[in-house]
Amino acid sequence: MASWITPTVLSLAMSFASVAAAAPLDRKQAGALKRIATDITNKEAKLADYGPGARLGQISERVEADLARQIAGIKAKLASLPADNTEVKAELAHLAALERALAAKVAARNQVTQAADAARAAREAIAMSPSFDADYASLRAMVDMFEHARWYELDHYHFDRWTDHEDNVAMAAWGKGWAATQADFARLRAIYAPLVDGPLLRAREAQRQLRMAEVVDHSAVAKLEAFRAAVAGFVQAAPGAVDADAKELAGLVAKAAAALDLPAVLDPQGRIQTLRNRLANVSAAYAPLVGAADRERVVHAAQAAEAQAAAAIAALTVAAIDAKRAPADLYTGRERTALVAFVTQAWATQFPGDAIVQVRIRATAFERTTAWVPDPSTGGQVKRDASRLPITVIVKGAAGEAYLYGAGIGRDHMAGDRLALDWVDRPAKGPAPTQRMRLANVDGGAR
Repeated sequence: MASWITPTVLSLAMSFASVAAAAPLDRKQAGALKRIATDITNKEAKLADYGPGARLGQISERVEADLARQIAGIKAKLASLPADNTEVKAELAHLAALERALAAKVAARNQVTQAADAARAAREAIAMSPSFDADYASLRAMVDMFEHARWYELDHYHFDRWTDHEDNVAMAAWGKGWAATQADFARLRAIYAPLVDGPLLRAREAQRQLRMAEVVDHSAVAKLEAFRAAVAGFVQAAPGAVDADAKELAGLVAKAAAALDLPAVLDPQGRIQTLRNRLANVSAAYAPLVGAADRERVVHAAQAAEAQAAAAIAALTVAAIDAKRAPADLYTGRERTALVAFVTQAWATQFPGDAIVQVRIRATAFERTTAWVPDPSTGGQVKRDASRLPITVIVKGAAGEAYLYGAGIGRDHMAGDRLALDWVDRPAKGPAPTQRMRLANVDGGAR
């Protein structure tokens, strides 16, 4: 360095250089910077519309790429301006803030996307679980059960039916497993609810997702709640219903016994048999739903009422059999002997084990019927001309009893007055009480 350049001179030279570098922008540069500042502000406003809860939602990759490209363009424009200029530095900082805001929005989006991807993967794993089919079958059976809440209403018809009616058998099983059913439904729903609460999965998983939705969605829960309410209502009402039915049954049986009205207690659709069924079915459905004390009281009440009714009906049956008489023998026509012989021979052929005591003809004459009826084989009409005579065949029974079987003699006038015998099918468990009488009383009937 030349000796004449003193430190003072050097300091002054550097100051002049600094002032020259920070000199104001010329008009063209100032205009360009102003446009750049406006562009950055506009990009900030656009970016503000994106993000969680913002007007346009999460920023998309397309918008991200557009903004990144635009920011790069702004950077290039700023690079052409004096970097040491205060105003240029301010816009560089402004642009850096925009870049950081964009990065924050992208990071937030990526975090949501990653969480969604993880949730979807978890739902897909649930959909493809090895136990899916078995769990679905279990849930399907439960929801099918929940759809029968109406069965717990005390006026439902199945309570009037036989104890082995399929509805009553099902209810007894439901009651025994009711606590376990509720626990199993809650457990399985907790496993599969995330599968159906989220968006639809891909094709294969989506099919399973939609199937499972049928049995764990809010409608399935509503069915469970309706079923639970029905069970609770039934548990509350059943004891009173059993007491009321027991009281009514005792009164009706006593009335039938006083009148020797055996059909009233034997009619399977009659009120007496209906009440007996109800006592058994209501108490059977109630028993597994309550504690031991309540169960014992209600079941005991039902059983005691049935035992009392059964004893009264047994006594009524004996009394009715003792009082039973054979039907009147009304036919006095000249062919009576031939008709009785025909019945005796035909009956022996069909029922060789029966010992006929008497044949009672219950009408004074044949009743003739002539009509044209459809012929399925030709599609036309065919004439029918026949007569019928009702009879009762009395055979020897067990333990000093006689059994009465209804039958009829038919005469076909279209076939040379050919005779035929028809009869009512016999019950598999033997003659009904209304068909039984004391053998000693047979001759005491009208003839």
